[in-house]
Amino acid sequence: MVSLLKGSAFLTGAGSGIGRATALAFAKYGITRLSLADHDSSSLAATSKLIKAVYPSIQILQHSLDVTNESKVQAAIAKAAIEFGRIDVAVNIAGISHSGLTHDCKTEEWREVLGVNLDGLWFCQREEIRQMLAQEDRGPREGRGSIVNISSVAGLVGGGISPAYTASKHAVIGLTRNDAATYAPKGIRVNAICPGWTATPMVERFQSQFPDEVKTSVATVPMRRMAEMEEVADAIVFLGSRMESFVCGAAVPVDGGFTAI
Repeated sequence: MVSLLKGSAFLTGAGSGIGRATALAFAKYGITRLSLADHDSSSLAATSKLIKAVYPSIQILQHSLDVTNESKVQAAIAKAAIEFGRIDVAVNIAGISHSGLTHDCKTEEWREVLGVNLDGLWFCQREEIRQMLAQEDRGPREGRGSIVNISSVAGLVGGGISPAYTASKHAVIGLTRNDAATYAPKGIRVNAICPGWTATPMVERFQSQFPDEVKTSVATVPMRRMAEMEEVADAIVFLGSRMESFVCGAAVPVDGGFTAI
């Protein structure tokens, strides 16, 4: 197996969906120390059990973490750095959505989505950057570390059912581009990946509410199907790997297995 990755990684949203698939892919492709965070401790334990069953030698650190809690984010990343020495790759996956158009969207729903998808991601990225700035720069291929943010195709286009989700994912791309330009000279790469419809538990719930809308939207993607979680995870691996040391600030669409930079 080719080791695209090495060292330690910190992942949020690791309890299910793309987060769980990414944690498994990271173990498969060379990460030996995994720091996994999720708000659901039982789901997080299930992810760790799955990984250990296949990769028993891997070190796993679990964080029961609400990313909107600034102090707990700081504590989790500090603990990961202390336990594992450094953070080579960080992936900010935790995210939520609410359905309903703007005229039906409640203020508390808007704030909840923006709180997790934007504020929570920024809390994580800020601490990840602070930690990486304190780490040794290992040269052009590895630098001080790599950060991958999960945006969405909704971060590139409009017309979605959730205005809060769309707004938050557009903001993630803006934040990514800003920090990519700022920290690339310091050996830290920051990129975003933009999955389209992906067969995750969150999308399944959404599909049960809006079957016709989802069917129509999926029919427009290049491969006429949803992406599998493992396809998105593989794209995250590549974007975070040493093989992609030249990429910085990219927003990578992933639609039904189709990936382009």
